[in-house]
Amino acid sequence: FGAGAIPFDLIHPERGRGTIRILPRVVIIETKQPITIGLKKPIESLLELSQVLNAKLGSSITLVGKAITLVSMLAQEFIFVFNEEGSLYVSRTKKMNDTLAALGVKLDMRPILRMKYETWDSLKVGQSSLNLPPHLAASFCRSMITASEFALSWQEVVREQRASAKKLSSIRKPHELLEALCDYSSEDGCSEAIEELKRNKNVLKDLRIKGSTIQEKVDLLYQHLRTTKQQCVDVQRDKGMHFRSVSEWTEEEIGRRQSFESRSSELQQEKNLLQHKIFALKNERLNLERGTEATAARENIRNIEIKAELARLKIIRNALLTCEGLTHTNHRPSAWWIPMLDPSGKWFEKIVQTTTLYTEKLLS
Repeated sequence: FGAGAIPFDLIHPERGRGTIRILPRVVIIETKQPITIGLKKPIESLLELSQVLNAKLGSSITLVGKAITLVSMLAQEFIFVFNEEGSLYVSRTKKMNDTLAALGVKLDMRPILRMKYETWDSLKVGQSSLNLPPHLAASFCRSMITASEFALSWQEVVREQRASAKKLSSIRKPHELLEALCDYSSEDGCSEAIEELKRNKNVLKDLRIKGSTIQEKVDLLYQHLRTTKQQCVDVQRDKGMHFRSVSEWTEEEIGRRQSFESRSSELQQEKNLLQHKIFALKNERLNLERGTEATAARENIRNIEIKAELARLKIIRNALLTCEGLTHTNHRPSAWWIPMLDPSGKWFEKIVQTTTLYTEKLLS
């Protein structure tokens, strides 16, 4: 039940028949004197709808499903005539009928008569020129086209645009997208954008190489630092063993004790120096990675990629509007187009001559 949904007609013994319009906060029944029912919350199910209607109007009402059931109801007496895309919900009607038949319900209904037009192909008899809207102008590569040219080329344009949309939508790498856009766009700057992208990526590549060189130095210093730390541990161990082994502190033993302390101090100084060098190199690498040059390069790449994505979306949008729009309108033309584009009536006559009919069963 979406906002404004009209799934049912209601039949009331006193107020007659009316369409039910369901809104988030109100149900409107469009009888001769409209009935309005306020809602505390949106209706989300058939049960909730029946409870609301029963509370307001009593149990003597009847709900009749629209659209999906209407076709089956009337097809028992009449033949529907639809164009090729008319009432697309008929597939659901057929599914419902098949389900009913499987449950043993006997159904006898006439098929739908479909009319298949060749609207745009028939325009080849037209004598007018068409001022194309932007999406068609992009697809046909011109803003003005004669009716006959349009009729002869529209199907090929639709095929080309479908292929273009499929190809562009499958591209993932920015540089490949830019190269593809150069084939689809006549605007200047595409080649320059590719060169700019390469230049900025090379800047980042050079910075990464410099950063890797610095990281190699850091790794060597860490290796040296681990060795130094182990030496510190070894000296402290030897110092402790010496302390525990001495029973009389002679000048010689005192000298050995002092040598341990001196070595420990030297190693501590060396460790501090290594840590200072590592810290300095890490800062240098960080400044490379997040510095002005790297930040500017990343921003430039991001801007180029965003512009490329917008260009891709524009091309795909135009392609989809062209493919879906022309295919749909070929099946379902608007009547007012015909006298406007061809007052002579030749286009209408051609549409009539080329229209074919076929039937669509409502039951398998």
